[in-house]
Amino acid sequence: MRFTIVCIFCLAAGILAVDMDSDSLQDQYEKEQYQIRKKICLQGWEYGKCRGRRKLWYYNTQKSNCLPFIYSNCGGNGNLFYTKDSCMEYCGRYNWKKGRKSARLRIAAPKSKDGN
Repeated sequence: MRFTIVCIFCLAAGILAVDMDSDSLQDQYEKEQYQIRKKICLQGWEYGKCRGRRKLWYYNTQKSNCLPFIYSNCGGNGNLFYTKDSCMEYCGRYNWKKGRKSARLRIAAPKSKDGN
């Protein structure tokens, strides 16, 4: 009987530890994603280096929206997307003007000294 209780306690403690680790891993992943996307989404659009002409989309931080532009088919930067939907999915989930994440993506904010 004692062995069973000890096993159940150890199993519960192990599950809680794994759950806590997965939360911190998720938070770390979301923070890294924010930094990666920030480097891409805050760039302006670039025409590129070639002579081609293709309509693509870039994220405009001033309008908090994706706008079309003409791309040359080579060069440029990472702020280019084939569809408006993919642009909004990648960049539109953050509130870049205020430097914070929008409610659409949960990222843990650091707690203040009073615990809030």
